[in-house]
Amino acid sequence: MPIFEYRCSNCNHVFEELVLNRREAKVECPSCGQTHVKQLVSRFTAQTGSRSASDLGECFNRSAGLCQAGGGPIT
Repeated sequence: MPIFEYRCSNCNHVFEELVLNRREAKVECPSCGQTHVKQLVSRFTAQTGSRSASDLGECFNRSAGLCQAGGGPIT
């Protein structure tokens, strides 16, 4: 589902909005009602199958330099 994160230019409120058609969307801040909002770059996840990432041995904590599945350094 296309859920986007926005920040209101008027009151700086951050909120999420389900937008089906970005060209025709009129996104309003739920806090103050203004339409001057900026779309933010958000993190996302993707499901790739029935196996979990830990089953595949993928590393999620790259910033710490450790692999959560094995606990060793990333090579």
